[in-house]
Amino acid sequence: MAKEKKEDITRFIVQDRMSGEFSTDVLHRKCFDVNIRLMGTSEGYSKLVMSVVRYMRDILMREYSNYPEVKGISGANIGIPFNIIGMRIKSKPAAPPFLLIDGINGTTL
Repeated sequence: MAKEKKEDITRFIVQDRMSGEFSTDVLHRKCFDVNIRLMGTSEGYSKLVMSVVRYMRDILMREYSNYPEVKGISGANIGIPFNIIGMRIKSKPAAPPFLLIDGINGTTL
């Protein structure tokens, strides 16, 4: 089986100093808090937020040709204005390798 080609991290994140970056305002403004009540009462809202979470996890867990192992990622880092932070955690193999918190409330989603 061929080894998977590592990608350039700049394909996935917003950066202030990158040449040709169209907009970086998401990095400098207050992002939207995740409404924990709606997570439990609205299936559509929950699916939207969890879709963002899956995307963040995918980006965090990849290997990149121009960046060491990513330790954490935020919604703003990927251009999505939700106040969500994902962190890679190293623990027992049975534990999930990804911890997600709502940045304001500190709630694990």
